[in-house]
Amino acid sequence: MEADDYQFENDRPPSNKPRFDGTINLGHILTALMMGAALVTMWANTKVTEAQHDSRIAALEKSQSRIDETIKTLADNATASQRTQDKLSMTLDYLAKQIQPARP
Repeated sequence: MEADDYQFENDRPPSNKPRFDGTINLGHILTALMMGAALVTMWANTKVTEAQHDSRIAALEKSQSRIDETIKTLADNATASQRTQDKLSMTLDYLAKQIQPARP
């Protein structure tokens, strides 16, 4: 083989196929560790947010039940007030008839 026939790897024309370099260095290890730490942090933040949402939902449900009780109480009070108003109206009508002088 003559010196002109020998080709170095860098002398070859670039090919369209991607090449994989199987070496592992400190940068690769640090990148993998940081990606793992980011995933763990993201998972932990998701769990914390989920717990916060659960507590907020529980507080809203408690508040909604208090609102429902208040509405029921107001409806009962409105019904009682209507009954009282009807009784007063009937009593006033009765008294008005009693007080009116008899017409000749």
